[in-house]
Amino acid sequence: MAEITSELRTFLLNNTAISSAFGTRIYVNKTPDEMTYPFGLIKRVYENPIHTQDGRFGYEAMAQIEVYDEALSDCITNANLIFNLLDGYKGVMGSTQIGSVFMGNKRDEWAPDSRHYRCLMEAEIKWTDYG
Repeated sequence: MAEITSELRTFLLNNTAISSAFGTRIYVNKTPDEMTYPFGLIKRVYENPIHTQDGRFGYEAMAQIEVYDEALSDCITNANLIFNLLDGYKGVMGSTQIGSVFMGNKRDEWAPDSRHYRCLMEAEIKWTDYG
């Protein structure tokens, strides 16, 4: 079974609008030391096994997706690209059959130490492993 955060990253970067905005600068769990804006970061908050309605085995996970940029308007615009692509998505991400993605808890904040904006959102992802 593929790691859902890696599948999510690949799915996002395969979208033309997102790859135009970010290049390849969407990372999983950690970023390089030297960063170019904008960039995104995907972190898995939790992952749990579940039983699906058809009696098969599946998973649900919560991923936090963060977008960083120097201007608030750009941060919000780029975060909305991701939010709108994922919210309500049902289909294939890499080798994983996604049953549903629900986006929520969207917020933005100023990070005074590093002098940039951060837009955060959470993705609840459900998928099955028919292996």
